Amino acid sequence: MQNHCRTAIFQILPLLLWTLSLTPTSNGQGFTGRWAVQGKAMDNGETQRLILELTQTGNALAGRLTSFPAQATINAADLHLKEKIKSACNLWTHAEVTFKNGKYSASVPEHGILLLRITTTP
Repeated sequence: MQNHCRTAIFQILPLLLWTLSLTPTSNGQGFTGRWAVQGKAMDNGETQRLILELTQTGNALAGRLTSFPAQATINAADLHLKEKIKSACNLWTHAEVTFKNGKYSASVPEHGILLLRITTTP
């Protein structure tokens, strides 16, 4: 995923900078600021969304790329458990989580993971 992200940036960045060079800067607006970049379509059908934050020092233009987190939803029915869920714990944050109406949703950062320990009723 990380290599695809870098490849997409190297393909998009020259086009973005060329487009920006065509815009007049008489009103004092430069290249710096946050720019939304829409990436490729991912395997799950969602479109990759990135933010390119540009800063300028003298003649040097630098950028930092960040991505949006994904929303993950776990359906209890998809787990095919024989008993009802009694409790669940996020193993990274050590926080108790609650399944509401048989579902649990969480925000997962890019290259992140959602790992739960689920206890069922006997």
